[in-house]
Amino acid sequence: MIRELTELSEHRAAAELLAKVWSRQLIDPGLITALSRSGNYVGGLVEGGELLGAAVGFFGADGELHSHVLGVLPGARGGGAGLRLKLHQRDWALARGVSIIRWTFDPLVRRNAHFNITRLGALPSRYVPDYYGPMADEINAGDRSDRFLVEWDLTGAPPPEPELQELSGTVVRQGETLFVRVPEDIEALRRNDPAAANRWRMAVRAAMADAQESGFRVTGMSRSGWYVLTSGGTS
Repeated sequence: MIRELTELSEHRAAAELLAKVWSRQLIDPGLITALSRSGNYVGGLVEGGELLGAAVGFFGADGELHSHVLGVLPGARGGGAGLRLKLHQRDWALARGVSIIRWTFDPLVRRNAHFNITRLGALPSRYVPDYYGPMADEINAGDRSDRFLVEWDLTGAPPPEPELQELSGTVVRQGETLFVRVPEDIEALRRNDPAAANRWRMAVRAAMADAQESGFRVTGMSRSGWYVLTSGGTS
């Protein structure tokens, strides 16, 4: 069952769950309570009385919902838990007259990119180098915190998944379409070959900076790890 988390004990459990996922305290339980009681979003996936996933969001200056963090315990992943949490968040927002949810994600994490863009239809609006500055959690430590800021139009539909012919390299341009590749598993690469992970980071950063400067925007993501960017507006 996915529902709002409204009790103090649930807020503590959400903070503990997120700390397990990131191997450090990510958000104080008191702050979760403050956000919940001031009308912001705190949701959780509960099965058999156990909290398996949690998401926290708050309202931005222009009335959109900013989805700050979403985490699912490792044993509960792979069964659509993340999707169910996002859809609950979507319904919660729409019930309050909100049609846009924004959040950030690491552009190099291929599975997140495919999920956000192809499953949800949350499209990157801007690439921001070192969005959060240095991060000390187990997932991000030792890497730069470059992020895509994405915008999910809750009234729209996801773009179709592109069917790409075989491409080689990291950046490929075909007419008014640009393709930028990301590694298969950046998290494993960080652990096993940090130098290679850093080369990927800087290559994708440079490609996205040039693309934004030239008026390209991300419009799709292939399962094989290629961002699809098209011209026709400033990202």
